[in-house]
Order: sequence, then structure tokens, then C-alpha cells
Amino acid sequence: MVRQVANPYKEAVDIVREMGGEALRLCYQCGLCTGACPWN
Repeated sequence: MVRQVANPYKEAVDIVREMGGEALRLCYQCGLCTGACPWN
């Protein structure tokens, strides 16, 4: 039997990367995501 792990967020991550998601890598997971994030 072949099993694959599905990533439900893959499409969303791809969209963010296409829209300039380089800053996404700077996120340090503070949990306070806003449009005014100083890391973006």
C-alpha cells in the first residue's frame, strides 16, 4: 500500500510565496500576526 501525507496548507503557502513571501521566512512564530508585523 502506498501512502502520501497531504499538506492542506501547501496551496496557501505557494500563494504567499508568489506574492513576495520572502519575509515569511523571517517569522519567529510569536502568534501575533498582523498586517503591521515589523518583520514583514
